Amino acid sequence: MTKAGSATGLEQRLDRLVAFVRGLSRVAGWVCGCLLTLSALIICLDIALRSTLVITLWGANEIAGYALAVASSWGCSVALVYRMHIRIDSVYTHLPPRSRALLDILGLVAFIYFMALVTLYAYGVLVQSISSNSHSISELETPLALPQAVWFAGFVVFLFVSSVYLARAVLALIRGDLRTVTELLGARSIEE
Repeated sequence: MTKAGSATGLEQRLDRLVAFVRGLSRVAGWVCGCLLTLSALIICLDIALRSTLVITLWGANEIAGYALAVASSWGCSVALVYRMHIRIDSVYTHLPPRSRALLDILGLVAFIYFMALVTLYAYGVLVQSISSNSHSISELETPLALPQAVWFAGFVVFLFVSSVYLARAVLALIRGDLRTVTELLGARSIEE
């Protein structure tokens, strides 16, 4: 196989991975949305019951906290895949396409580095909870390793998703395909 043929094969494999992680992120987004909606409903019900019947749903705040933590870690992949991250693009839009592509890749590398540190510390928190058999101090007495494992998994999935996107964007940049870099990592335009 020629060098160009192997690059095309690599592009095809990476494109399949990109499609896979997009699907995974779409499902994660729906699950996160459902978790946040459910936690909001539980808190609303708790507030209504406190106001009317002077009773409370024990653990409503705890469940909402777990939902928020899980949604925040899994939501990182959703934001990356759907280019929903916030940017200050006053200078960015005036740069040439190649410079924008380089900045997009550099920004992703920096974010991967930061999230790798966050993931490392999240792993430490999870290991500590497992080793000490930690439970919440509420009436639910939730084993903390359960929500923390799902929270940690969200960060791991983000690192996988972002690595796939980085590999595909770097390959596109090397081949001079700036449009693909923009479609993967670029700031969304007003039209989009």
